[in-house]
Amino acid sequence: MSQIKILLVDDHAVVRMGFKMLIEAETDIKVIGEAESGEAAVKLFQELKPDIIVMDITMPGIGGLEAIDRIMAKDKNTKILVLSAHEDSVHPKRVLNAGAMGYLTKRSAAEELLTFCFSLFGLFDVSCLLQNLCGYLCENWKQLLLLRIYLKNTQGCVFCY
Repeated sequence: MSQIKILLVDDHAVVRMGFKMLIEAETDIKVIGEAESGEAAVKLFQELKPDIIVMDITMPGIGGLEAIDRIMAKDKNTKILVLSAHEDSVHPKRVLNAGAMGYLTKRSAAEELLTFCFSLFGLFDVSCLLQNLCGYLCENWKQLLLLRIYLKNTQGCVFCY
């Protein structure tokens, strides 16, 4: 399999650099582009055609939520993971309803980002995580709000709807 291509979107260069170092430590994933705003993300998405977009939501300009709307309007099959400092339940609901596949807080374990990316391409078996995910979310929702990919076939998820 070829490498998973990632587009990183965050207005803080140091944050992008940290995520890039984490991601590129894995041989199966490569960062193919970086953007510092929602507008730049939409443009780079069209140019680079990444497999996954890892995006912040609070940025100058249109911001992540509007960028998600614009990207999903161009390709509703786009895989977007939001990484945000917001630790409430409102922001995850909004981005998941807009079409993002997952939401992690920036305080989440680094492995969660990699797990998400690998699971989208069948490179990681998430079935072992399903058993404890609901309990984990209930107990630790401020650290890991939701990885929608794990629950996308589950009805009635309070975080998604």
